[in-house]
Formats: sequence, structure tokens, C-alpha cells
Amino acid sequence: LALSREGALAPADRAQRWLSGEAAVREVHRLRASADAILVGIGTALADDPALTVRHGRAPRVPPRRLVLDRGATLPRNSQLARTAQSIPVEVLAAQPDPERVAALKSVGVAVYEAPSLAAHLTGLRERGVRHLFVEGGAAVADAFLQGGFVDRWVIFQTPV
Repeated sequence: LALSREGALAPADRAQRWLSGEAAVREVHRLRASADAILVGIGTALADDPALTVRHGRAPRVPPRRLVLDRGATLPRNSQLARTAQSIPVEVLAAQPDPERVAALKSVGVAVYEAPSLAAHLTGLRERGVRHLFVEGGAAVADAFLQGGFVDRWVIFQTPV
């Protein structure tokens, strides 16, 4: 998480801008490179349209899978994640999504997994070989992981902003 001096995750006006600087970005990419998968929530995916790739530092031997926690499978087909799903795997972790949305995502190479809870999704990820999950979500995702007792380690970048 990147937090402001006051503990905010995002500016009050919700404008898209980084709270952290280049050193933090390089560290995040180093942490991404060591993970089996990188997870964000659908809010972050929609607001930031991230690539969730390792672009700084040493390239990983195997690129981490890119995951979106997205109950309704609403990830846009024109998002960076969906557009690049054929080359770097993307998985949407959903709970009772509309079958048409699932079909649309699958048509562009996005895998969609359905499970009733975050705990069930984490069990499924472990069964699919994910041992090190790097979570880059916003407040809702951070809260869900914290409330579920799924956090092993926090990395917090606090800025003077």
C-alpha cells in the first residue's frame, strides 16, 4: 500500500496520481518479480488500467499471473489486462458472474474462476500452484485480506504528501 502522511490511499478528489515516487515503484517491481501472481481488485483495474507486469529491474524467470478480484467478471475487454491475456495469463476471480460476461472475457483469453468467497479463491489459487501472492489492491481489497486473516506481510510506502 502507498499511504499519504494522513493515512489516505488516494487523494480526496479521487484523481489518479501516484502517492509514491520512483524508488517505491522500483521496489514494487522487484516484489512483483518474486511473486507467482499479482492481485488487484476490480476498482483498481478500472481506475488505473494497470498492466501488472514487471517492467523495472531483473525480469522474472516466469512472469507472474495477473489476477483481478471481480465478483461480476466486469473487467473490460479493452483493458490492458484483457488485451494482453494471450501473452501473460490473466485470471478473474468471480462469484456468480453473468455467463455472457464470462464468455466475453474467455473469448479474449482471460480465465474466469468462480468461487463463493475470497477464502475459496485462495484455496483454488494454491491448488493451481500459487504459493506467493502479491496483493496490490486498494482499501476494499486490503480490508478483505486483513479481515479474512490472509495477510502474511504488509509493505507500506508512506509518503510526505
